[in-house]
Amino acid sequence: MTCVVAVPVREGFIVAADRLTTGNDGSKLDEGPKLFPVARGVVTASGKTGIGTNPAGNNLFDAHAVMREQLSGKLPESVDWTTVRHALGTPLKRALDDMTADARPPVSTATASLLQVLTYYVDDAGALNLSAVFVKLRQVEPVLLDLDHKRAGPQNFELSRPLVAASVEVWNEIGNGVDPRFDDLRLLDVYQRFVSPARAEDTSADAGEAFARRLIRDTSERKHLIGGARDVGPTCDVVLVGRNGSVLRLGGDDDEQRRERNKRKRERRNR
Repeated sequence: MTCVVAVPVREGFIVAADRLTTGNDGSKLDEGPKLFPVARGVVTASGKTGIGTNPAGNNLFDAHAVMREQLSGKLPESVDWTTVRHALGTPLKRALDDMTADARPPVSTATASLLQVLTYYVDDAGALNLSAVFVKLRQVEPVLLDLDHKRAGPQNFELSRPLVAASVEVWNEIGNGVDPRFDDLRLLDVYQRFVSPARAEDTSADAGEAFARRLIRDTSERKHLIGGARDVGPTCDVVLVGRNGSVLRLGGDDDEQRRERNKRKRERRNR
């Protein structure tokens, strides 16, 4: 699973994603980017982003590779998203067809997709936009997929309201829950200012970055408390999609964050 956090800010979009990836053998590796720059924006995916390999060692399905090909040399606002949907759905279905029925993922629920691909970008007027492609598995045998595309335009991003995708459980608990195990997080200023968001133009990129990094770290550490798996990494990549169309990768976790993370790990081992 992935945790993707996007925050509209004065300078554009802050977009962050954890770095935990899963190998073909199911092993968890705390490495690997999930944010890929495109013209005037960044694309990320969560869910079944890749499936297996063939005898030549090539991935049977790679959502990020498909998106890089579909968006290469194009401005996102000029892309035919119907074509993109089918470019994702066709190889994904083929890869699922090649799997035995019992090895395929379960049917999608009303709130969970098999795959979601999110493209955050600015148009030529410097306005913020989001294009999202959702793929749901409606039937396992034979494989039946539903493909959908939704777009959010500038009117949706006037406030600095966070857009949290994939692993949303911890943010939902902080913002709307009553579980006392999250009371300490609800009191933090880094969260309070986004539970009741200000206007995006009054919110700095620094504040958005601090929120995104903290939420991904807390999701990694506390998701299991509310029934989730430990499948979000504590480290993340963060980019700023500027209103001028630039894509700036912001610095990684600093030494103080790493020291604090290692301290908490030692404390857990010693309990």
